[in-house]
Amino acid sequence: MSLFQNHAGINVTSSKIQLVEVNYKDDCFYLENADEEFFSEFINFGSKETKIISVLQNSFNEIILRKPLNCNSVSFSFPHDFFRIIELPYEETLVKDDLLENIKWELSVLYPETANEEMLIEPVQIPKNIGTETAKIIIFAAFKRYVKIVHKFCVRNNLNLKYVDNVHTAANQLIAMETGSRTEKLVATVFLGEKDFSFSVLKGSFPIHFSVNKFKNAAEILNKISSCREKIAAKNIQVNDIEKIYVFGDLVSDNFTAQLEKIFNIDVVRYNPFRKIKISGSVKKGELLSDKNNSFVSAAGIAFRLV
Repeated sequence: MSLFQNHAGINVTSSKIQLVEVNYKDDCFYLENADEEFFSEFINFGSKETKIISVLQNSFNEIILRKPLNCNSVSFSFPHDFFRIIELPYEETLVKDDLLENIKWELSVLYPETANEEMLIEPVQIPKNIGTETAKIIIFAAFKRYVKIVHKFCVRNNLNLKYVDNVHTAANQLIAMETGSRTEKLVATVFLGEKDFSFSVLKGSFPIHFSVNKFKNAAEILNKISSCREKIAAKNIQVNDIEKIYVFGDLVSDNFTAQLEKIFNIDVVRYNPFRKIKISGSVKKGELLSDKNNSFVSAAGIAFRLV
């Protein structure tokens, strides 16, 4: 019996939703749908709940009108603004409850305007022996209000909400599956969003570096990415040890890829999440699967998530 159930991943940006549906049959994964729909207006999760659900619903309706879902389990990935993201050192001897209390205290100091009760905390622990001098933890704290809104949207559509994840970590899981979650080699991943980019270095499935950088305009992006080289060097992560850089996101272009190669002197790959999956005969093989497949990495990553 397969552990994988038919599943749809939905990535939400400020301007659109993207959906990837994956089916498992005949001992193979099949892509059942890859589609996107822009919102009638930019979505703001600080707006009223009814407004947010209405904007999501209208775009979701357009997608399922073109091709209805074959599953009732869905998971969502969201942009960095959906989360508080911090990195901290930690004592590996701490038990789970003590670690959680320490995290809550750190969050209360860094973000005194937000009560811990308003957050859902997901820590990612990186042991000392995984490419870092000290044990550290990367914390993704999602706003409960946002998650509750997504849950209400799912209930309204008779969908079972399984996971909520960050746009970059959802993609990292898919890339780690392909590169080998137990490998000792390093790969870097770059997500280029509408208002920010994130830079991560993976050792197997462990993000030994993760940073988010905002930008005001495209002219700032390359300088800020250059600074990531200095940041990882400060952590004793050698750039020469990175075998490849995978990039994804709507704004990734050939010029961006070429400039990134110049900065790091490493092969840069525009990651295609569909290249190793069979395509169902009902899927239209148009622009989304060819020219724009790179923008669906997060939706595909959360669609393939098992745990």
